[in-house]
Amino acid sequence: MTKKYIYSNLTIKNRSFFKRFSHNKRFQKALELVSFNDESSVLDFGTGDGYFLSLLREKTKAKISGYEPVDDMFEQLENNISDSSINLINNLENVSDKFNTIYCLEVLEHFSEEYQSKLINEIKNKLKPNGKIVISVPVEVGFASLLKNIVRVSISQLERDTNFKNIIKALFYRDIQRSKKDNYFLTHIGFNYKKLENVFEKESLKRINKVFSPLSFLRTLNTQVFYVLKLKE
Repeated sequence: MTKKYIYSNLTIKNRSFFKRFSHNKRFQKALELVSFNDESSVLDFGTGDGYFLSLLREKTKAKISGYEPVDDMFEQLENNISDSSINLINNLENVSDKFNTIYCLEVLEHFSEEYQSKLINEIKNKLKPNGKIVISVPVEVGFASLLKNIVRVSISQLERDTNFKNIIKALFYRDIQRSKKDNYFLTHIGFNYKKLENVFEKESLKRINKVFSPLSFLRTLNTQVFYVLKLKE
């Protein structure tokens, strides 16, 4: 069973209608937040299986690149993306190009604040002047986290570290000891997007827009939050 199969069945092909709806709307929202022209250059940072790259290509003729540093996932990416106009990158240090728009979708929640800063600096170093960064992360605290965890329990798709104590901690924005391998957190439960906003400030990123998804009018009751950012002048 490949990683692509696993990821797809957890997201856009999940047996749960709610999860399918949430993730499909997430990709749709990502496409709506930034406009492109044929001369634009776009990087998907942490592209995984490359599904979002295919959606980008359907929308625009811009120059598209996808960066995936994990070797076995990069192999899957190469198998998934046959369009030669999409540049696939395994080592960002070998790339001299800079980009008008850089996406980083559902990546930063898996890392500590220190490592988030490291990744954000890698992104900043590849951004053109006046370029935009689009970041999305899951909402895993507050009442939204309670609703999410109720759904996870009801469909038997529990996050690692899910238990009554941690569900209550997440509800009240309390820190949770999340399972970790090397620098990578293996679970979403308890991730606090508000702390990520402090990292943006620390790394001199100015917020242009903040949008919740899939139903923006519900605000913090949503499953994901998007940020459109640029470098502070």
